[in-house]
Amino acid sequence: NYSIMPTMGLGWTLKALIVMVLGGLGNIPGTLVGGLVLGVTESATSFFISSNYREVAGLILFLLVLIFRPQGLFGVKEA
Repeated sequence: NYSIMPTMGLGWTLKALIVMVLGGLGNIPGTLVGGLVLGVTESATSFFISSNYREVAGLILFLLVLIFRPQGLFGVKEA
């Protein structure tokens, strides 16, 4: 008894957006590194603090990158 809901996959879509912004939009190697950074951040948060705060740590990382490096970790600053 499986049903399809409009909100299915929302968490995965949000993680994909965070990974793309972390690595820099349009930068494939940067996106791979962004995925690793997000994964390590979430795993370390689960290990050292609590698994309840895993997504919170990812969103805080996302906000910090948007504040200090809006082009992403490996993005090129445009003129």
